[in-house]
Amino acid sequence: PISLIAVQTSVRRQRMGTATSTVQFSRTIGGALGVNVMGVIFGMGLASGLIAAGLEPTAISIDSLLNPLPGDTATAELISSLRGVLTGAMKGTFLSAFIAAALALGATLFTPPGSIKQLSDKPPADTEEMKVAQPARPSSSPSICK
Repeated sequence: PISLIAVQTSVRRQRMGTATSTVQFSRTIGGALGVNVMGVIFGMGLASGLIAAGLEPTAISIDSLLNPLPGDTATAELISSLRGVLTGAMKGTFLSAFIAAALALGATLFTPPGSIKQLSDKPPADTEEMKVAQPARPSSSPSICK
């Protein structure tokens, strides 16, 4: 919410809808990409951990790692080892999320100094070009031919 308010207060009222929708669109795309990247990191960590344990990754289901059946023939030691692999994959996923959060904090630290009001009071660089480059508009009043 803070970044949305910062964006909304930094644009002119006529562009507020565009700015708000751009922020929401960016959040949606970022969330979708972030979840996919985290899933890939988790999957790769889990697969490499299972291979290192001498197991075929396609032969093990995550459900069996989390909730083994009571009549399962796997030993408690194997289940403990598999849960360790699962924990390692989760650790890698959370580590990558921490790195992404640290990068976001670093990007925040490089924002321009000053309040939003001070920054929004500056005239946009293209205002003079817009005044000069606007073509003359024809009159919008209907003409009546007799």
